[in-house]
Amino acid sequence: MLQDPTWKRSGHTVRGRDGCRVPIPWSGTEPPFGFGSVEHPPWLPQPAHWAHLTVAAQDADPASMLNLYRAALAERRRNPALGEGTLTWDDDAPDGVLSFTREPGFRCVVNFGPGPYEIPEGAEVLLFVQPLGTRSVGMDEAVWLRV
Repeated sequence: MLQDPTWKRSGHTVRGRDGCRVPIPWSGTEPPFGFGSVEHPPWLPQPAHWAHLTVAAQDADPASMLNLYRAALAERRRNPALGEGTLTWDDDAPDGVLSFTREPGFRCVVNFGPGPYEIPEGAEVLLFVQPLGTRSVGMDEAVWLRV
């Protein structure tokens, strides 16, 4: 149920921000997922199917998006190549693959192509949504490498 004032003022033709403003589901298996209470619900309803998206559920899942973001933030803090410096586009990337390098020794590869992109031999995977040991980047996936 949309509640954004833009939605109401537009005569229900412009959605506004409602999908972007829903409170983060924190814990539990039913709305309001630890954000408010049944007596004092959040300003926007939360979908009942969000139970697997709560912070508590994702914290317990090493492969969750929450833990991927935590790993990315930790890598950014410890890796000097992710601070200031020059970015160089990699000319050897095939069509459909966006790749850049930053010194010292960081490479980011994003595969927009339909087929897999094989991670170069000798490159160490720093961050990837796939399990360790996977050496190909699928369509719409990205990997951070030490080269």
